[in-house]
Amino acid sequence: MLDLRAVEFGYPEGGFKLSLPAWSLDAGARAAVIGPSGCGKTTLLHLIAGILRPSSGAIRIDDTELTALDEAARRSFRVRRLGLVFQEFELLDYLDVLDNVLLPCRLHPDLPLDAAARERGASLAAQVGLGDKLHRPIRRLSQGERQRIALCRALIAEPALILADEPTGNLDPDNKLRALDLLEQFASASGAALVVATHDHALLPRFDAVIDFQELLG
Repeated sequence: MLDLRAVEFGYPEGGFKLSLPAWSLDAGARAAVIGPSGCGKTTLLHLIAGILRPSSGAIRIDDTELTALDEAARRSFRVRRLGLVFQEFELLDYLDVLDNVLLPCRLHPDLPLDAAARERGASLAAQVGLGDKLHRPIRRLSQGERQRIALCRALIAEPALILADEPTGNLDPDNKLRALDLLEQFASASGAALVVATHDHALLPRFDAVIDFQELLG
């Protein structure tokens, strides 16, 4: 499902550099990535998603080598095949809850914005306790509610790989478990692989593999 080989990356302004000899993940696997703030966990997820491009090396998802694609092709692949949960949520304040969940369907022609998609979006929102707020403006939601909507948006396209950056960071204990349950249930039902970057070591028993990112870098 996921294979990284000899990946090198550094930001243009200098300072942080990432050198990853090798890492792979099987289809359906659930992996947690841990490590201190600033070690590169978010950068790793952005490289896997094709948001960032390594200076050298290869990143392959299924039969697609992301590093061989231009920016437009990487964006299309990301919307169609990946589910992303960002730390900053990246929601659009001028859209309501349901339209934010359905945003990937507006961005890719292979993801029809039809009745089935709307029903799936409403079902996802209900599973995180927001089924009664589908038409509420995003600006009227709490941080925790926004995080749950970002989670639903990541699942709307039924992705093969889910990348979640601190997906429970703003949630209370009950909603933290509910969010993780949704991620795990979707991954189990669809065979999707799941990679979660987290500081919360209490969550680690729920994963098949725990990767210390500093050790991964060698």
